[in-house]
Amino acid sequence: MEFERKTCILCGIFLIVLLICTPATAYDQRAVDYYNQGIDYANLKQYTNAITSDDKALEISPDFVEALYNRGVALGKLGRYDEEIASYDKALKIRPDNSDTWFNRGIALFNLKRYDEAVASYDKSLETNPNNSNAWYDRGLALDHLGRYDEAVASYDKAVQINPDYSDAWYNRGIALGKLGRYDEAIVSYDKVLQINPDYSSAWSNRGAVLGTLGRYDEAVASFDKALKIDPGDLETQKNRELAIQQKSQSPSSPTIQQSLPPTQVTTAIGPGQQQTKKAPLIYAPFGAIALAVAVSIWRRQK
Repeated sequence: MEFERKTCILCGIFLIVLLICTPATAYDQRAVDYYNQGIDYANLKQYTNAITSDDKALEISPDFVEALYNRGVALGKLGRYDEEIASYDKALKIRPDNSDTWFNRGIALFNLKRYDEAVASYDKSLETNPNNSNAWYDRGLALDHLGRYDEAVASYDKAVQINPDYSDAWYNRGIALGKLGRYDEAIVSYDKVLQINPDYSSAWSNRGAVLGTLGRYDEAVASFDKALKIDPGDLETQKNRELAIQQKSQSPSSPTIQQSLPPTQVTTAIGPGQQQTKKAPLIYAPFGAIALAVAVSIWRRQK
């Protein structure tokens, strides 16, 4: 009787070990081969072939979440954003807490100009990875497009708290502050950009536009000159520089020039961050050896 009791205990322990050692995503090796082939095609920028390989992997292993993810990335590279989102949605049904998938889904929605949905997707990404500066940045861009400039500034603030050298976040932060009429803060933001990247011509130009709006024409012209030294063919900056000189020369009583330099960007906001292709999944149970040791220890105590 004692032997049977110990045998039952041991069998139960090894059943637990077997469950722990069984991989959650034990994909068929043929599916893994197609998946890796898809990565090779994607690295060669042969995205149609990459999608075909991922489709073959998914025919064999329909729950191959990494293949669904990479398929979405390849579809995005081809501008097939609706299909990209559908691929991510399938991946999220299997692995709903994957930050990267929510993030790339937000990019696809942004590209479709579905900005409210993009913000929601970035929010889901940030729930599991709040230190993703790119997600905060892209969220700011989407909010900017919705005219929610205060929220956009707050989102850019998060991005630069995580990555203080994020020049594009500082730049777009300056744009949003300009739209809010917070010109002094916008100048500070552009100054941060230029500390990081002195050759950022758009930052010099936007800085000049804001200075012109504040009536600081000499500083505006100097800022435009910096921009034109980097990009001599920038017609908008040339025009704004001439306008600043004209406004400076006008007497206060002159009614001829009523307009001011635009406080917004002279170039469009920089688009969302780059998507990343995942590597092939590891198909093994990392806790197997630990579980086996625990099982043996328990069994010995029963002896």
